[in-house]
Amino acid sequence: MAYTKEEFEQMLILMEDDYVSVRSKYELYCTLTEFSESHPELMNDISPGFFTIIFDTLISDIFINISKLLDYKEGSVGTVYTLILDSYNLRNFFGRNKHKISEHKKSNHQKELNRQYRIHVLKRIRNKRFAHNDKKYHLNREGIIEDEFLSFNDLQRVFNVLHRIINYYYSAFFGKDIRPIPKDATDVSNLMEALAYYKQASTIEANINLIGAGLMPSKTGIISMDDI
Repeated sequence: MAYTKEEFEQMLILMEDDYVSVRSKYELYCTLTEFSESHPELMNDISPGFFTIIFDTLISDIFINISKLLDYKEGSVGTVYTLILDSYNLRNFFGRNKHKISEHKKSNHQKELNRQYRIHVLKRIRNKRFAHNDKKYHLNREGIIEDEFLSFNDLQRVFNVLHRIINYYYSAFFGKDIRPIPKDATDVSNLMEALAYYKQASTIEANINLIGAGLMPSKTGIISMDDI
């Protein structure tokens, strides 16, 4: 696609924004998942409906937006595929780093993307589960997980490839790396820790009240202290 230098610069900035945004959501999803596995009682007891919506919204957003960055349809803009090709065609924009935008580097980046079978799996999941109502999975929505499995490690590898390629052209143009994931992207852990403390304090207070009433909590329910 034909860009002015100012338009190309803006496109790089927007790609940085898009990548950092979806990567931040992925890190948040991982943080919540880890906490749900270590403290399942918190999410289930305090606000299960809320956390279900959060999980569903995050995973849908992640698949939709990472797929946008990996789109290779003709006419697409702001994707890693068009970034590789546009950077090569507009390599004069890179000034003294023009030598870094070579035919060899373009070919290597394209091959690296094509070797990533995980990208193809990700796109199929996006198409059949999140972007469209596929007939096979509309009534069996968990079936996609069995047919097109993608682990956290697989997604991490896709993000690593995206980061490596986007950062290569971004740093060659601007002379600096794309910004890191914001530290507060996963500060939900502070909320989870507060909820854990609240639940523990509430349990202690409830037990004190029961004992004050001559009762005692047990694994099977509440018993009278007279029966002990």
